[in-house]
Parts: sequence; C-alpha cells; structure tokens
Amino acid sequence: MQLPFSKISIDALILLDVFHHLEDVNEFINEADRTLKIGGRIIMIEPWVTKWSKMVFSLINHEILDAETNSWQFESTGPLSGSNQALPWIVFNRDSEKFCSDYPHFQIKKIQPMMPFRYILSGRLSNWISLPEFFYPLVKKIEKNYNRQMDDWGMFALIVLEKIK
Repeated sequence: MQLPFSKISIDALILLDVFHHLEDVNEFINEADRTLKIGGRIIMIEPWVTKWSKMVFSLINHEILDAETNSWQFESTGPLSGSNQALPWIVFNRDSEKFCSDYPHFQIKKIQPMMPFRYILSGRLSNWISLPEFFYPLVKKIEKNYNRQMDDWGMFALIVLEKIK
C-alpha cells in the first residue's frame, strides 16, 4: 500500500494472487498511479468468477468468494490472510464502468479468463488432488480447446491495466 518507489518511476507492477488480498483497492490503485510511468502497467493473475470457479472454490478452497458484495473493501484478518476472491472480477468486470470513471488514468487493456483445470490438478486447492507433472501438457492442450468457453470455465484471469495519463 506504500510502495518504496519514487513518483512516476516504474514500468510495471506484477501481482500473482495478490489483488484479492488487498483490503483497500482504492489505496492500492492510488499508489500504483503515483509510482507508474505513463504507459506503465499493472499485470495480474487473479481468481475469477465463473459458474465453474464459484462451484470449485466453494467446495475446496478456504478463502471467501463473495461476488454479491457492493464494497471493494473487506475487513482484513492480517497481511495476505484475509481476502475476497471475487474482488478482481468485481472491480474489473462487474464494476468496470465505475473503475474507469474513478480512475481515468488507467485503461483496462486485457481480461483473459483461463486455467479451469491446471490449478485444481496441481494440488494447490487441496493436497488430495495432485496430478503428476508429465500430465500437464495434456491438460494444457485440453484447456486450449476450451478457449471460447473460458468466460464460463476460467478459474483465474490475466488482467492488464495501463496507465494512460
């Protein structure tokens, strides 16, 4: 929330499973605005809300996925221990018009839902599910065949924001 960089000094912020743990999205976006150069990007891979991900996350994951909340904040239980897995979807999809209005310095460049199966089969959600490494190319190929249905099947999304002014 307080990045150790001077104003307009960095080209990119890369977040992997971080955004949905930020208890105050507005504070983070303002800090990113302060530190990013024009053309700088925030690149994230975050949980995403689909029918499939809602079912899977509710069955096997301990983190909250509350897609119905009206707030972009939640009460933290400590650094990276509290979360709302729906937060990236809420901010950049459901409330995208509000985001663009509130943060005219940023443009949503890309939202690409992905990985409906690899994450589950990696054992990351539960130790009782873990696929041997040599199966991953096959699973990746299967997922590629689902590209057109990722809005229904994706569990995560690649989200790219660009600072435009």
